[in-house]
Order: sequence, then C-alpha cells, then structure tokens
Amino acid sequence: MDVFVVDNAPDGRLARKIRVLEIRFAQGMMKTKPRFKKGNLLYRTATFISYVTGNLTTRKQKVCLYNWLMQRSNGKDTEKKASYNTDFGDVPKLYDKDVLEEVMEVSFEDTKAYITKAYHQCLIDKFGPDYMTPPSEKDRRPKHL
Repeated sequence: MDVFVVDNAPDGRLARKIRVLEIRFAQGMMKTKPRFKKGNLLYRTATFISYVTGNLTTRKQKVCLYNWLMQRSNGKDTEKKASYNTDFGDVPKLYDKDVLEEVMEVSFEDTKAYITKAYHQCLIDKFGPDYMTPPSEKDRRPKHL
C-alpha cells in the first residue's frame, strides 16, 4: 500500500516554485550517496552543495527541516495541495483542493484509512492511465526516497 501525505501548497506560482526548490534542497541534504555526474552543471552543483550542507547537520535536524518545509502552508486556506514527501521528480505535482477534500473510509487488511473520492483521477495523474496494469517482472523494483 502506498501512502501519500498531502499538505497545503502556497498560493502564487513564485511561492510554489520556491517551495519546490526548498524541498528538493532538503531532499538533497538527506542523500547518503548522491550522483554527482547526473544532470547539467547547475544540477550537479546544487547536488554537491545540498550534500555538503546535509553533512553539517544530524539526520534528526534534516528530518525536522524537511517536515517544517512541507507543512509550512498547513493551517492556511490555499487553493492547491501537494504531496511533497515523494520522489524527487514528483515534488512539483499539484492538486486542486476540491479534488482531495471529499474523502471516504476504506479498509485495507486490518487497517482503515481515508482516501479521496477522486482516487481514480489522482492515480491516473500519478501513475498514468494504465495504473492498474502491473509492470513487467524486470521492472518491479521498489522506489525509495
């Protein structure tokens, strides 16, 4: 079962872009084995700076910073929501708040959870229209942050 934590995203395009950069920098700080040869010069430089900065702090401090960045807009009435606690490339993915506000309770094994009533559209947005088709055997590898 995948669990996606959803937080409020700031209103305004510039504020959202800045938040994405902050989140990605915090993710870079948490890396233990960054790939410095991946991407263009700007990407490699940012990877190096975030990695070095991350080595100056404890894991607990990095997690606290990451959580604070993700939750900064919670408590405010914003038009967009985001799942920041996800893969690096999916961080800028935004959802309209009305898509996620209506929820329903579902059972999974011995657990009950709330999911959006618009789960089908959210799964299409996240994984594509064929999200119900399992990947081939050779492509079945877990992804972790």
